[in-house]
Amino acid sequence: AKHEEASITLLKRRFSRALASVHRSLDRRVNRDAREKRQRLNQSLRNEARARAIMRRARRLERTERTRRRMARWEWLKRKDLTAADLLRGPPDYLRSPPRQ
Repeated sequence: AKHEEASITLLKRRFSRALASVHRSLDRRVNRDAREKRQRLNQSLRNEARARAIMRRARRLERTERTRRRMARWEWLKRKDLTAADLLRGPPDYLRSPPRQ
């Protein structure tokens, strides 16, 4: 009888250890999956932020170029050696702004 009780107690202990091991394994897997999901989200946000920064720089450069061309056109108009034909043709191509999108 004592041998059976000891055997049952040992089996219960083994079962509870195995169950705890399964719980730990499951917790590790869930935590790993959550961590990977967070990392993917963070990477995605970093990529979006990088793309927004690139677009911001491009818009700023475009604005600067537009302003530079506008000022150059104004300087071209103030030239004293322009003829009426030059005025009718308009500024040279390199001073023209591309159409806005």
